[in-house]
Amino acid sequence: MAAEQVDAVIQAATGGAHPLDVAFIVEEDEAQPWKRRPPPTLSAADCPAQIQAVLSNAIYFEKEGMTPALANRLIRLAAFQNPEFYRAQAMRLPVWNKPRVIGCATSHPNHWALPRVASMRQRTSSRRTGLHSRFLTNACPGKRSG
Repeated sequence: MAAEQVDAVIQAATGGAHPLDVAFIVEEDEAQPWKRRPPPTLSAADCPAQIQAVLSNAIYFEKEGMTPALANRLIRLAAFQNPEFYRAQAMRLPVWNKPRVIGCATSHPNHWALPRVASMRQRTSSRRTGLHSRFLTNACPGKRSG
């Protein structure tokens, strides 16, 4: 099975959401969880023609020209559900000091910083929305050992 086919099967199985993505939860959804709406998708109006990113110790995206919907989507790419929260919840232990979602995005005055691991998820998301990212590499290549 080709990678594109696997991606299509995963997207169909998860209802169009990325399998590692943090769920969008709305108060209305909690009342009737079986009627959850699919997560909002980015439209062409939400995405600028091109966005510049700098690849260094993290991936830095410029805030200028970024719509709130796109910024929200990028922040969610760098978030994941906390397994400790769900483990404690399943054992009926207190969860008051455990966050349900762990966010790894950092806000700087002019940029959003995402962990470098999020670059693969960002590129996959960009292909689906048609967003063109220009990556400038500012990372140190390091030295070979041995």
